[in-house]
Amino acid sequence: MPESPSLPPSHPPEGELELVEELRRTLGRLDSALGQIREALVLVDAAGQVIWSNAAFDGLVGKRRLEILGASLHRVLPLNHVGEPILTIEQTRGANQNSGMLNAILSELPLQALEVEWHPVLTEEPNPLMFSFRDVSNRLALATQAMRCSVTGLLNRRGLLERIQTSLHHLRRQPGLVTLLFCDLNHFKQINDLYGHHVGDRLLIEIGQRLRANIRPEDVVGRIGGDEFVVLAIDVDSREEAIQWANRLHTKITAPWHDEGKTITPRLSIGIALTADPEISVDELLCNSDLAMYSAKASPTASVALFDPQLDKQVKRESLIRSRLQTVLAADQLCVNYQPIIDLVNGSIIGFEALARFPAEEGVSILPSEFIPVAENAGLIHRISDIVLSHCLEELSGLSKGLQAMSISINMSPLQLSQEGLATKMIQIAEKLQVPLSYLVLEVTESPLIDRPQSAIRELGHLRDCGCRVYLDDFGTGYSSMSWLAQLPIDGIKIDRSFVTGLLTDPRSSLLVATMVRLARDLELDVIAEGVEEEAQVDALLAMGCTKGQGYLFGAPAPFPERFSFSNPRCAAVPASTTSSSAGSPPPACARDSTKGDHR
Repeated sequence: MPESPSLPPSHPPEGELELVEELRRTLGRLDSALGQIREALVLVDAAGQVIWSNAAFDGLVGKRRLEILGASLHRVLPLNHVGEPILTIEQTRGANQNSGMLNAILSELPLQALEVEWHPVLTEEPNPLMFSFRDVSNRLALATQAMRCSVTGLLNRRGLLERIQTSLHHLRRQPGLVTLLFCDLNHFKQINDLYGHHVGDRLLIEIGQRLRANIRPEDVVGRIGGDEFVVLAIDVDSREEAIQWANRLHTKITAPWHDEGKTITPRLSIGIALTADPEISVDELLCNSDLAMYSAKASPTASVALFDPQLDKQVKRESLIRSRLQTVLAADQLCVNYQPIIDLVNGSIIGFEALARFPAEEGVSILPSEFIPVAENAGLIHRISDIVLSHCLEELSGLSKGLQAMSISINMSPLQLSQEGLATKMIQIAEKLQVPLSYLVLEVTESPLIDRPQSAIRELGHLRDCGCRVYLDDFGTGYSSMSWLAQLPIDGIKIDRSFVTGLLTDPRSSLLVATMVRLARDLELDVIAEGVEEEAQVDALLAMGCTKGQGYLFGAPAPFPERFSFSNPRCAAVPASTTSSSAGSPPPACARDSTKGDHR
């Protein structure tokens, strides 16, 4: 059998060889070109392993090409500024047709940020993924500037809200607590008014610096309003730890500040809100801390408060009161009642204290202790005070000559005493009604006199020059500094009812009252005891040398003057319509409307 002829070796046609060589050159050019661009590129397979990268990506991760090829992209990528992967394992795997984009912050100081974008390669199954990484540090730096407060350099409201949202998302991966401290600088407007806005701005900068100096590196602080700062903290272990931390922070922030020869002691109220719920909204968490701050601000003793769900009810109550108050003032329906002040020696009426009251309305009971603080916060206290002043002067102008020797006392809010021109306004109203200011007594508390002594003393001095008298109200419950007492422009003191209540049963209260009376007499000051409800209290006060008193023993606040008898026997000042209880038996405590404290 003849041998088969051997076939010549197979060679691709000359045209195919040229095509293959051209493809190699094209791939080389493409690889070289991709290696020259700034954008970092990497291609991964369906399992998330790197099958190609360019030089920019090699530089981004700081590894050689041979170290990168075949490695998991999730493990190769750098971590973000809080030590977390910039992409999840699922995001780095192919086998899907999902595209995506995100921004990743690698470091904050200096700012290093990447924009990451990925797309599936649809020509293969399962799909590889092509990733691109762009340096957007400069662009984000400009955007970050829009998230910074121009005065303090802290995060502004927008920047802070984004950080809070990020922290809440973090709770989904790692359970814990997100804590907000809402810090409000008290009386900041008064500082601006007194010293100028340039001093106010420097104080805000100082507060921001103190906050940053006393928080942990991982915590965040921002300024979200004129005098409002918020501190964001994660991984605070408990409510108790949050309260302790807030108290320490309060101590650091409220240290005296010296500026251009002036010494200002900042006052701060801090509200705390904590959550372990990643689904809570940023607005709700911030609102909770804000409510807690207002609770701290309203407290006479505490500067730090923790959010309590009951605060929401309180806010709704205050909103109702504010609405009612605006309606009452707009309709000129605010009432003024008068409680008699008695000469304890002979029982005659020597004056009255004027007290603002809501008009009686079925189903609505709003005590002065509720609506006065709301009025102060809402900026309505000046309107209330003007109404009370006008009522008092009108009543005085209508009295007969024999009764005009009596005085009427009105309570001055601390906000009023901080207002420039108070004396001028009161003098103008008195002149208009042709009533001498000598018939008027102003009752003030110590805080405005000590907080802003120059302006308060100046305004009160003008009024005293016109014959108006000034009494220090709630004496014994405030600062009660003996050195201040000698300097203040006052004509008398009113001993707080809390001391008179325990006069007969508490030896300490009795000793304190006797000391106050003796001190007032030594300083040639008049003295009135508040909250007198028993005959035995009258006898004890007289024995101590106190000859003037006020309280339910002599009558509850009532319209003036038709409901009062002006005869001399003790307790004859009880309203004429009172029939259900005797003068010596005051109404039960639940029926009293907290006479004191209803004007502040």
